[in-house]
Amino acid sequence: MPDLANADSTVQCTHGGSCTATKKISKVKAKGAKLIPKGTKYAVSGCSLPPPIVANGPCVMGQGASQPLKKVKSGGKKVAAKKTKWTCTPTGSKAKIADTQSKVKGK
Repeated sequence: MPDLANADSTVQCTHGGSCTATKKISKVKAKGAKLIPKGTKYAVSGCSLPPPIVANGPCVMGQGASQPLKKVKSGGKKVAAKKTKWTCTPTGSKAKIADTQSKVKGK
């Protein structure tokens, strides 16, 4: 099974900002945390990219799960995985995920 992204997964923009998912799937948990559905946006805080004139930062929002898992769903929704690509706005920078879970248990 591929590595699943959950609410406790560490997601950061390339400038070190922390990304927090704005939506979570409550029916299934991975590593004790809710899974992240396709199309989830991430609020970014702590991005070190300078604002305009010097650069085009900081990253404010990230769009996740643009390439969700095709066969893994929770509550009828596709879920995000480590291979999923995240892009931050307004900078267009990428966000990267670490700390994923490869096994889930259902009740």
